[in-house]
Amino acid sequence: MFLRYLVCKIENYFYFYRGIIVVRPPKYDLPLKYQPMKNLLLISVLTVTSMAFGQLHVSPNGATDSYIYVDDEVIFVEQDVNLVANNPGTTEASIYLRNQAQLIQGSTVASNSGTGTLSVYQDSNADAYDYNFWCSPVSTPSGTGNTWYGVSRLNDIVDITDSNPANTTTGYNGWSSPLTISQRWLHRWGAGAQRWVRVNATDGVPPGFGFIMKGTDVTVHADPYNEPQNQNYDFRGRPNNGDITYPTQFGVPFTDGNVYNFTLAGNPYPSALNLYRVYNDPDNTEIDSFAYWDEDRSINSHNYIDNKGGYGVWVPGTSETDPGTYTVPTFMNYDSAGNPTSSTGVMGIAFERLNAPIGQGFMIVSNAVGSVIIKNSHRIYTREGIANNSQFRGPAGGANANSFSDVSGNNGTNIVDISVGANTGTNTDTGGGTTVINPGDYTDDRTDLQKLRIHTVFNSGTHFRDMVLMFHESATDNYDRGFDAKHPTDGAISDAFFPIEDIAAGDTKKAIIQTVPFEITKEIPLSLKIGVEGKVEIRIAEEINIPGDLRTFILDTSNGSRQEITYGEDAGFMLSPGVYEDRFFIVFRNGRQANEDNQEAVATKEIQQNVDFFQNNTVSQLEVSNPEGYDIKSANLYDMSGKLVYSQYGIGKEKNFNVPTDRLSDGIYLVKLQTVDNIFIDYKMSVYNR
Repeated sequence: MFLRYLVCKIENYFYFYRGIIVVRPPKYDLPLKYQPMKNLLLISVLTVTSMAFGQLHVSPNGATDSYIYVDDEVIFVEQDVNLVANNPGTTEASIYLRNQAQLIQGSTVASNSGTGTLSVYQDSNADAYDYNFWCSPVSTPSGTGNTWYGVSRLNDIVDITDSNPANTTTGYNGWSSPLTISQRWLHRWGAGAQRWVRVNATDGVPPGFGFIMKGTDVTVHADPYNEPQNQNYDFRGRPNNGDITYPTQFGVPFTDGNVYNFTLAGNPYPSALNLYRVYNDPDNTEIDSFAYWDEDRSINSHNYIDNKGGYGVWVPGTSETDPGTYTVPTFMNYDSAGNPTSSTGVMGIAFERLNAPIGQGFMIVSNAVGSVIIKNSHRIYTREGIANNSQFRGPAGGANANSFSDVSGNNGTNIVDISVGANTGTNTDTGGGTTVINPGDYTDDRTDLQKLRIHTVFNSGTHFRDMVLMFHESATDNYDRGFDAKHPTDGAISDAFFPIEDIAAGDTKKAIIQTVPFEITKEIPLSLKIGVEGKVEIRIAEEINIPGDLRTFILDTSNGSRQEITYGEDAGFMLSPGVYEDRFFIVFRNGRQANEDNQEAVATKEIQQNVDFFQNNTVSQLEVSNPEGYDIKSANLYDMSGKLVYSQYGIGKEKNFNVPTDRLSDGIYLVKLQTVDNIFIDYKMSVYNR
C-alpha cells in the first residue's frame, strides 16, 4: 500500500517494514526517497533484515503544516512521541489514524509531549437515550505525559482531516449536527467509594480511566440491539503511552447493597489492547474478570425506572489468541435510584472481547484491594471486528463506518422462543412465553477445552441467566482465578449461580463461569434464587468438544429424580420463593447407564403428558384423570410456603380420583403425584371455594 507523509521537520527516518511504519533514529543511513515540494515525503517499501527504533517528532515549518496520515497501517515508535500543534485550520492534527490505523509504542517508556494532537475515530451506535462505556485513547496536550481529559477531546468530523470541538448542553438530549453532547450523562466511576462521579464538561477523568456517555439524536425502533443512530466521534489529543495504574476496591457495597468490586477502566491507547496479556500480567493478580455494560436500545427514556440493562462477564482463555468466554447480561429493571429491581425478559447478545478496540471502556472486577497496571506490552495491532475477536459495541448486524466490521456475514443473533426452547427464526411467541434474543454466535474452536453453556429460564419465559460450565485438567473444584468468574449479582428477583468454595478467601463465591476437571461421577451444585413463584427450566444452549455419548442431567436431591438437559431436553421445576443452595446438581452419565436414564426421562415425560388435572372449584375438589392406569403411590399438596397441607397414599391404578380442597384457604397450591416407579408429576392449581 502506498502511504503519504506530509512533514517539514524530520528528526527521524521512517521506513515501511512488513506492514509497520518504523521510526529510526537519524544516526542510521537509510535509502529514503522524498520530495520536499509541498512537504510531501514518499516512503518506499524497503527490504531490510532488522528493525531499528527511535523517537517521533512532528512539527510545522512556520506557516506550513506537517502531519502524518496513516491509512490502514500501524506506526511503531520505541520511545516517545513529541507533537507540535499545526496552524489553526483543516490540518491542525499532527497524526491522522484512519481506516483502523493504529499507533503502538515500545517498552522503552518515555513520556509523550508537545502541544500537537493525534486524531482517531470511533463509532457509538447510541442515540440520546443510550449509554456507552468509553476510554479515551488521548489526553489533554498540556505539560508532559498522560493527563486528565474530558469531553474536550471529542470532536465533530468535518472531513478526513478537519474537525470542530464538540459542543455541550445541559439539556437532556444531545444531537449530531453540529455535534452537541449532553453533559448530564458524563460520569466516571469512583472505585474507592463504588459510586458514580459526575464529570460534566470538565477535564475531570484521570488519564486512562473510563467514562460513560449517552449518544445523539432520537430514534424510534423496536429492536433492543440494533440502534440505527451511529454517531462517529473524532478523539483528538496527546496519545496515551506507558503504564497506567488503576486502584481496585474490594468489599464496598453499591447503593443496592451488592458488592461489585468495579473499577471503570478500558483501552487507554490508540491501538488495540489484548486482555489476555492484561489479565495474566504478574502485576495484575487482583483482576477477577471483566464486565461489560449493555442495554435495551429501543427504550427512549432518561428515567431509571424505564431503562433496562445489565453486565456481561468475560474471562480470558488459555492463550493470547484464545477468544475467552463471555456470558451475556440479563437486562434488569431499575428503581428511581438506579438499583436493579426485577428482570425484563430481554437479554444481551454476545460480543468478542479478547482484543479491546480503540475507545472501549469496561469494568475491571477485582478480587482484592490493590492496583492493576495496563502497559505498552499489552498493546497489539489488530483490526476491529468479529474475525479478530475485537468488538466495541457496534450494531448486532452491520458495520461501523470507520472501525467495526462484521466479517461473519451474519447478524450475530438468533430469535429464540424460550417458552418452547426452539429456534423459531422469527420474533414470534408460539408457546405463551416471552420471546428473547439468543446471545449470539458462540463459535469456539479450542481443542483443550470442553464447554457447556447453560440457560436457566424463569417464570416460563420472562428471562434467563446465561452461565458457562467448562472442563479443564488444570482447574480444581475450588475457585480458580482465570478459570472461574464472579456472578454480576444483578438479578434482584430470580437468578442462578454456581456456588464455589474459595479456599484463599475463606468464603463461598457466586460464580457465573465455572471450570472443573471432568469426572463422570462429579456432582456440580447449581443454586437458584427464586423471587416469584413459578416454573424454572434448565437447558443446555451450547456444547463444545463434549463427547457424543455424554449425557447431562439435573439431579433434584429432594426426590432423587434426574432430568436430562442434553439433546434438546429441558429440566423443569415448579418452585416457591426462596434460595435453593443444596438441592440441585449437574450430573453426568454415559453408555448404558445414560440410555437407562434417558429411558426414565422419556417415561417421565410420557406420564406427565397422559395425566390430566382439573380444579373444580364449584364442588371444591381436584379431579385427576389417569386413563393409562399408572400406579400412583401418593398425592401431596403444598402451599406456596412449601408447607405440606394434604397427603393421600395408595391410590393405585385408579383411572379417575379426586382430592378434596374444601378445607383449603383460597390461593395457589402445588400438587405432586408420585408413582411406584418414583416418577413425579407436578401441577399448580388455584383454589377458590365458592
